[in-house]
Amino acid sequence: YMNRVWLNIDQYRKSSKLVIQDLGGIALVEDRTIVSNSTLNVTNSYSLYSLLEKGVKYVTFSEEISIDQIDNIIKGYFNRIQSKPNSEIIVYGKPDLMLSKYCPITKFEGLNKLNCNLCETFDYSLVDKNQKQYRIKRDGYCNIRILHHKPTNLLNDMFKIKSLGINRYRLNFTDESYAQTTDIIRQFQIKTN
Repeated sequence: YMNRVWLNIDQYRKSSKLVIQDLGGIALVEDRTIVSNSTLNVTNSYSLYSLLEKGVKYVTFSEEISIDQIDNIIKGYFNRIQSKPNSEIIVYGKPDLMLSKYCPITKFEGLNKLNCNLCETFDYSLVDKNQKQYRIKRDGYCNIRILHHKPTNLLNDMFKIKSLGINRYRLNFTDESYAQTTDIIRQFQIKTN
């Protein structure tokens, strides 16, 4: 699935499978397989229903709500529609804390240009007073993502999550090593079999 697109609308329109970040993404495309991202903050059965009615194939629940809240949303949806919704949950990944067109890397380095590619050449982080590192990742066209220092990890809750009737589970990898990635995938496979 093609994820967040900042500038290249033509490429966005040509892709047959999209993950949309906001409601405007639905209006840009027709006849495509669309999955809503957690940034649409689905936190109740009405928003879930609305997105599915607008043609979203799978609705991803907000990362800000608990498994019990998701259970209540699905029950509320079922009570209104008499069927389970096509839904998805992110079971592993570092959430975006901020998306920015301002690049602190070029400003810190004293550069004033686009596409310097420093963020692809070196690893950068913002460090808080408790020494927690918030990775800075490029997201295309010199836009950046600031990632939470701690990943969402619901792998130990897979038994309960599976019982809710959620159709799909997503693993988001951003800055994990090969070894970390394969370990997380292995854990996921064990928990879902």
